[in-house]
Amino acid sequence: MGLWNHRIFSWIGFVMAIVLLTGMSSCDQWIETGKGWFGFDTKEKKQTDQKAKKSPSTEQPKIAETKQISSTTIDWINGPPPLPDHGGVYLYTQKDHPAELDNVFRYQSHNGWLILLDRYTLSKYMGYKMQVKRVAKTDQPNLYKIVVSLTPGGDTTQPAFCFFEVSKSDLPEKARIIVETEKGELLIG
Repeated sequence: MGLWNHRIFSWIGFVMAIVLLTGMSSCDQWIETGKGWFGFDTKEKKQTDQKAKKSPSTEQPKIAETKQISSTTIDWINGPPPLPDHGGVYLYTQKDHPAELDNVFRYQSHNGWLILLDRYTLSKYMGYKMQVKRVAKTDQPNLYKIVVSLTPGGDTTQPAFCFFEVSKSDLPEKARIIVETEKGELLIG
């Protein structure tokens, strides 16, 4: 009887191994169809999990604006000076600015600023014109928000950019700055 039991248990083990291997390969199909292994509805859970994963990454916390700051946009009649290679927010002070910008800003009382969108990560805005709509102090320490409009019609070989100036006392040189569109799309920050 011992040999007989050994053969039966070996045969049962072999059959169970085949069942497990076959079942494991179709596991994804069972879950995809929503049946689940034990009859639970997995489609609803999967959709809920996907919604939970999307929510935090797509929604950004709102930053409240506490004070509007006056700014002046600089328009270029004969074309802008050479732009930096990388996108960002650039500060031009009386002591630190390119020679091409010597007579552009009122350096005694104002600092000049340049917003330049990155040509690679924001390539959809190549050839767009940018205009500063508002500069605002926010409810977060040393954080300022610049809201811009973007419209087609600029040089298609250039990323969107905008030069503007702000009073030295209104926008500190060491300020942290975020740039958004009027619709709330974060461009820089």
